[in-house]
Amino acid sequence: MTSWDRPRHKPWQLWARLVLRLAVFVAIIGALGGSLMLAIERSEQAPEHVEERDQRYLAYVLRPGQGPAFAMGQLSPQLRLLSWGHLENSLLPERYDRERRYVYGVVLRVVDEAGQALHARTIWVRSRVSRRPAEGEGWAERAAYYPVGQGEGDPTDMRLVDVDLSAWDAPGRRLEVELTRELPEDAPELEPGEVWLDEAQVVVFRRFEREAGLREWQGRTLSERRRAELAERARLAGWSAPTAAEIDRLLVGGWRRDTTLGEAEVRGLYTSEFRFEEFEEVHAGEALEEGEALAFALEGPVRLFAARVGEEGGALRAELARTNTMEESAEVVDVSGATLGFESVEREVKGVGDDLARLRPLERVGQALKIKIKPKESAAVQLFAPGGGRLAVWVDRPEAVAGSPELARSADGRTRVLPDRRRSVSWEARGGDEAPLVYRLRAGEQGVGDALMLTLRHLPGQTGALRYRFVGAPDARDGEGSGGTSHVSLGEGRVAFEGENSAYERLVDAEQLRERERMAADPEALLAYERLAEPTTHRFWIPAGAERLEVWVEGDDEARAWVGASVLALAEAGERAWEPPYDRVPELMRWRNAPSARSAWVGIWPDNAEALTLGGRRALSESQARWEPRWGHEFSRELWASASAAVQEGWEVRWGADEVEPPRRLQQRESSEARVLRPSNDLFGAVLLERVDPAELAGQRWEATWRAELRKSGRIACRPASGSDTLALEYRVDEALVGRTMEVRWQGATVRRQRLLSATGRISARVGAGAGALSLHLIPESDADTETESLTGRWWTDCEPTTLAAQPVWRQRRVHRVARGRDLLVDALSSLDGQRYLNVVAYLERPGATLRSVVDGGDPGGRAGQSLRQITAPEQRFELVASERSATLVGGDGRRLYGPVRVAIPLGSDWEPGTHRVRLRLEDGSGAWLRFFQLEE
Repeated sequence: MTSWDRPRHKPWQLWARLVLRLAVFVAIIGALGGSLMLAIERSEQAPEHVEERDQRYLAYVLRPGQGPAFAMGQLSPQLRLLSWGHLENSLLPERYDRERRYVYGVVLRVVDEAGQALHARTIWVRSRVSRRPAEGEGWAERAAYYPVGQGEGDPTDMRLVDVDLSAWDAPGRRLEVELTRELPEDAPELEPGEVWLDEAQVVVFRRFEREAGLREWQGRTLSERRRAELAERARLAGWSAPTAAEIDRLLVGGWRRDTTLGEAEVRGLYTSEFRFEEFEEVHAGEALEEGEALAFALEGPVRLFAARVGEEGGALRAELARTNTMEESAEVVDVSGATLGFESVEREVKGVGDDLARLRPLERVGQALKIKIKPKESAAVQLFAPGGGRLAVWVDRPEAVAGSPELARSADGRTRVLPDRRRSVSWEARGGDEAPLVYRLRAGEQGVGDALMLTLRHLPGQTGALRYRFVGAPDARDGEGSGGTSHVSLGEGRVAFEGENSAYERLVDAEQLRERERMAADPEALLAYERLAEPTTHRFWIPAGAERLEVWVEGDDEARAWVGASVLALAEAGERAWEPPYDRVPELMRWRNAPSARSAWVGIWPDNAEALTLGGRRALSESQARWEPRWGHEFSRELWASASAAVQEGWEVRWGADEVEPPRRLQQRESSEARVLRPSNDLFGAVLLERVDPAELAGQRWEATWRAELRKSGRIACRPASGSDTLALEYRVDEALVGRTMEVRWQGATVRRQRLLSATGRISARVGAGAGALSLHLIPESDADTETESLTGRWWTDCEPTTLAAQPVWRQRRVHRVARGRDLLVDALSSLDGQRYLNVVAYLERPGATLRSVVDGGDPGGRAGQSLRQITAPEQRFELVASERSATLVGGDGRRLYGPVRVAIPLGSDWEPGTHRVRLRLEDGSGAWLRFFQLEE
């Protein structure tokens, strides 16, 4: 039978076969999809993809008696071990405990060719699982995780440890790595919340050295992210990025993964950048010398505990500056609800030994110094250990510590804390024949507002001075006789070493420290730092035409000082803004040594930085970021002015109050000694009435600028100003009353009849001496009306009311309008004796405005080349905000104004003394009315 003779299938049979095949295909796809979803569910993989920056590892599995082996005698004996504990069961978000700790022991065993153990050590690892549950299901962030479908279980966080096996390194030997089965009998028991693990995984790296050519290539091709990581790891300030020489030094050595001898079980896992902020290992106690301190910035409620580590006890002392405290104290001032107080706490405590667990509970009497900060309180705390010693510090709420301190949380809820230390680069200035530090300045005529700041550090008790010289362009005419050119000195001088021992400054990396370590018989017995004196700051206006600044030290070849330099980058001064997390700071405090988001000063390096680095003259200094009282704040100035000289001296030593100028030179309250100034381009201005606070009237004599407002009745009992028999009236009425006639009556008798020729104006009347009743009346328009009417509108008089409380009282001011396209020019005086201010009082047409001031076009003539206490920026910007309308214009439309708002424009003692022209410009807002005064010395 041929194919042509075979019976053909019916159509329904073909459709049945097609449906059957489709059902089988759908069943297979469904089974595969279900298996995949089950694998995902079991592995608790969320999110379902690997993050771009997550690092993948193939790690060797460790169990008791099982693990990888590595050859020795061929590569470097310096090892780096990355390890992760292994949890048998996957973690569920609803049962996750971030405070649970996991413990395992990694055994390292060196054996010879015969299998004889030559050396063994156990590395105890204490880890945690850092994860953040998602809002729905699964995990939002994880520190470590297994790939999808690898099975159940979860890894702990990665832990790193370096091991040096140089003493047992030889060809033919091998290193075996495994887990210990259990805790040794003499080991302390696990703490509550700790779990013992019998499975882990490890990756082993060996150290290697790169050749110079490879280092140079890698240094040029490093990404900006990698450079930033190197700087952050070294806790460098933002302007102290690693140099090319330092990067080359960091790239000398690296780590390369080692492979095993034979087969070993491996397991893949991923690690991410996510970690809880707290880390685990903090050395037992911070070593302090006499006079050194630990500084912490605290926001209540929080309790801080400090204890001495070691068997011997001793005294502990805490110095506190509190803000917003409700307790009364002899050293507390309360201005408008804000407070700032100081106190000292000292007590004897027992030593707790090196086992800090003996401090449980922390409140045990005699073991710890306790500091309690109440809710809505903030405090800058300084901890001292008289006589020196080691301190351990805890807080019960780590989130209450501002800044970026080092934290370590234990399983029982305690949190160890170390100060927030920041490092910055400084350059070593030397004496003798050593080359000076050379800072390149802009050549030619200096731009407007150019200034320089030098920060000087030296060893405590060091005598001598820092010398400086501003050098201009070479002058060929001066060198004609010698056949060359000579550089012109535009200003030079010396700055004496004055700073005393600092409690917070250290030199942590310098040539003299490295030399001391090379020469020491036992380098580990040396301190890793050297204490420095309190840094001093010196500011200079750069002389016009200066090309460079040279800095060196007086004395012989052994003389040393460490210098940092900055230039003024912003001609305009403004409120300083701190980078997160340093933006948490109370109103009455400021940060010291913390990174700021907006600073007028930008650090610069010497022009010969490369040669200085090769000569070992690049150093790192370390400072503690801390809170200090903000002495420039109005509340703090009042506190300073009210304190005795002895108390002020104590504040200078402990809290840096030496930066405060004497209170008489600060912005003061307006008084009769104030000299009123008027703009040269608007001498007359307008008259404004400002409401006088009733509390200010008590016990005061009636002033010539005061005005009493008449009530709607148009009557007031008053007496003319002292020595006068005439009173004056000022008014503002509706247009309907213009042209009408009014009468001024004194004791019922008419003393003045006046036609109102405008809606605003002034009327005077002679009434004689002594008190009487003043009344105002409107004359009827027709003879048919016989009754006079009381006047409407607003009327003010300089006649003193017999009862001040019965009448609203206003103060007359002459003000001048500033608006877009309408600047005001005011001449004010500066002095060499100290900072002076042009005080500006603003009344706003709307609740907010922005005012800008520029002195002498931005070039006030700074005293160039001299070491100055401060540099005063010639440009300022002020944000003016007011919510209450307490003033009104007498003329014009009689609009009510917001304010007053008072600001002070500094006129620096670092400028050439004399008259300076200040331009006031409105940058934002519809308009403002200003008045000006300057306090007499």
